[in-house]
Amino acid sequence: YAGLHSALDDLYGDTLRPVTLAGTSAPRRFRAAVFERAARWLHARGEFSPDMMEEKPAADMVRETYRIVREAMDKGVADNVIPAAMARKLDNSAFLFSGFKTAQELKEASLLLREKDGTVKGFSRFLTDIRRIDANYNVRYLEAEYNFAVSSAQMAASWAEVSQDGDRYDLQYRTAGDDHVREEHRALNGVTLPPSNDFWRYYYPPNGWNCRCTAVQVRKGKYPTSDAGQAMEAGRRTTDTPKKRIFRFNPGIDGQLFPPKHPYYKLSREAAGQVKKAVKALQETAPEQDTDTGVDLVRLRRRRKEIKQEAKTLAGRTFSNRTFDKPISITNTDIKEWLNQPHKHIEAKNELLLEIGEVVQNAEYLGAGPDKHILDVTAHFFEIEIKTEKSWIVVREHPDGECHIHSISDNVSILKHIQKKPPEK
Repeated sequence: YAGLHSALDDLYGDTLRPVTLAGTSAPRRFRAAVFERAARWLHARGEFSPDMMEEKPAADMVRETYRIVREAMDKGVADNVIPAAMARKLDNSAFLFSGFKTAQELKEASLLLREKDGTVKGFSRFLTDIRRIDANYNVRYLEAEYNFAVSSAQMAASWAEVSQDGDRYDLQYRTAGDDHVREEHRALNGVTLPPSNDFWRYYYPPNGWNCRCTAVQVRKGKYPTSDAGQAMEAGRRTTDTPKKRIFRFNPGIDGQLFPPKHPYYKLSREAAGQVKKAVKALQETAPEQDTDTGVDLVRLRRRRKEIKQEAKTLAGRTFSNRTFDKPISITNTDIKEWLNQPHKHIEAKNELLLEIGEVVQNAEYLGAGPDKHILDVTAHFFEIEIKTEKSWIVVREHPDGECHIHSISDNVSILKHIQKKPPEK
């Protein structure tokens, strides 16, 4: 485990900040009481093995890690449309990652249970000795993982939209364009290839911890298509060391928030099976009620299927808005994404789909700006109210002038994309 710890420090590299135990905090603080309860349990047991992962103190560690990773995922997809199937895959990967991370952390802590003569340390001494493990896993590593999960979820959601369009648009790699961009990532800036090209299978962002790169859809012909072989070679050079090769994955294709070859997963087949079994048991005992909204998930899923069936007659129809001068259509894909979109009032939001004509007609048009995923597409923003609280419908206008409903959100941050407001009357 000295080797694993060294490998993790090397893997996270420059993302790690010096640790001062007093007052440290991850982006979402790992609750100290959860770690201390696990420490007391570990001390009482006098050992750790993966078959103990289903016991409550270990399970609570998994849940606590998952809580923070899930918050990062939710932040990443907050103002994106993400299909339900992909959301489930990402959620499963977050749970599994949390399980393997917890197993590695508890195993490393268990190695400090005994004195050199083999006797078990007193609890106070043991707790002091493993504080550094807590600081590493639950502050230093967790901060890098949180930031990566935000970016990875965001890019996975973006890939879902790219996949819907197929090769209708090209995909272009872009860095943040400032002095902090890594030289190896700068070499990929401007790579322009169809989404079906294998380059995106391995070098789609994020390509490292705290990577701020993105990939945007661009109109075919607007930019010269890159040489695929040269692009692949540039990607290989970008990830030419062991700690960088793990980033050769696509979170949207793989349905993974974190690199599938992360060191946390390096357990024996038997141990890995026990961790997976424990994680599955945790997922199966998850509440059938959404803890944030109080929604009955069984009822929600059943009604969503019913609405989806009823809404099929809306596909292909056009609607008008009282102040927006272009017809707005809705497709089967738009219907599905409306129903998949997270929302504080998710049941009411879903029911509104059946009244979409009236909803669009009475919505307040706020203005437009460039679509954050497809540069040649304009996003129009309309404000409505759901249960007396504001929500915003996003309508995409394509270069040919066609407008269709793209998504709905209750996250006010999407309004930052408005660059042009309608003239005042």
